[in-house]
Amino acid sequence: MENLSKVYKEIIKNKEKLKIYTIDAFFNIIFKNIVINLMKIKSYTMLDEEENFSYYKKVLENIFNNEKLFNDFKNFFTENSEKNIDNYISIIQRLISSRWKYILSLNNNSCLAKKEKFNINKSSIEILREIFSYIENDCKKDLDDVLKNDYKKYIGKTEETQKEFLFKDFKLLFKDGTAGFIYNGNKLKKASDAEHKEYINSRQDELKEILSKEIFNEVLIPYEEKVFELSSEIYNLYDSFKIRDKKFTFSDIAIYTYMAIFNKNNALRDENGLTDIFFETLDMNIEAIFIDEFQDTSILQWKILYEFTKRAKSVICVGDEKQSIYGWRDGEKRLFENLETILDAKKDNLDKSYRSDRNIVSYCNQFFKAIEKMEDWKFSTSEIIQKMTLCKSYLYKRFTR
Repeated sequence: MENLSKVYKEIIKNKEKLKIYTIDAFFNIIFKNIVINLMKIKSYTMLDEEENFSYYKKVLENIFNNEKLFNDFKNFFTENSEKNIDNYISIIQRLISSRWKYILSLNNNSCLAKKEKFNINKSSIEILREIFSYIENDCKKDLDDVLKNDYKKYIGKTEETQKEFLFKDFKLLFKDGTAGFIYNGNKLKKASDAEHKEYINSRQDELKEILSKEIFNEVLIPYEEKVFELSSEIYNLYDSFKIRDKKFTFSDIAIYTYMAIFNKNNALRDENGLTDIFFETLDMNIEAIFIDEFQDTSILQWKILYEFTKRAKSVICVGDEKQSIYGWRDGEKRLFENLETILDAKKDNLDKSYRSDRNIVSYCNQFFKAIEKMEDWKFSTSEIIQKMTLCKSYLYKRFTR
């Protein structure tokens, strides 16, 4: 108690050195003192998410006014969503809210370099046709008799058509066990067929490997490139409106703050963390950092805060993963669960509750002890509802006695 009293008196005497902010408010200070100067604006207005909805509409309106961009988006949305204005806006809104994933990808890769394609010496169709030939010539079987119904449509078709079938129905090949075989096992069940089945199965494994590579090369890579290209167009439009109107949400501020700090041209950060230029411009010196409710910190927020920890003399992070409630706002409790490793820090547990009575603590311990035993939560909808109902019933009985 004596030490606590000394610390308290020291705080009172030097309270101007102690600053307490929410993370949003702290980022707002950085934005106001550093970022807006880089954006060449002098003042700005804060918006909430509901007010920000009009900007999603503005982005969509500009897409419609650009014929090339509209055609690109139309093709993209045809593949991914119903042709409905509300769905278009919803997709734009989700892309904006998930922008942190995009910019972290940019930062990790410097630029979105094209992924290297797999080298393929023999096509999936060549292998498939070799399997068909083996069934006919070596097994002396009729394809229409041996193949499963899903594969009979391949018979007599061109290579191009067969490839379309393979790409469209690829999941059939990857079913577990005999369900994934292209042939009917009942048609190859003689003892003399064992060697034939072994060969066909080995070739089918080869077929699956090659088909996976082809899908990666021809479908996934182009799709990813399209997503990033269209996302970039959306972000550029969104930024132009926000900077023009000088109206930002807290999410906008976090994004623009991150982008400013991690832009090498701004000289705000180096391998040792935030630079002297940053702190001089911010007009703030930070020696100790205390982050409360850490379990609700998002990855983007932590990416920024982590740069401060590199220069701080002491860092204390307090939280409880069981109290994580901000997943809807990208709060990532796994950051807290792995913080000891991330910071190479010492972990202390508070084993005694000072604010809840014994019944509440006992119930919480029982509840989470049961949850921790469930390593794989493979519930059906009915089971989930049942467990929720049981939980509600238990709570009702527990606290209405």
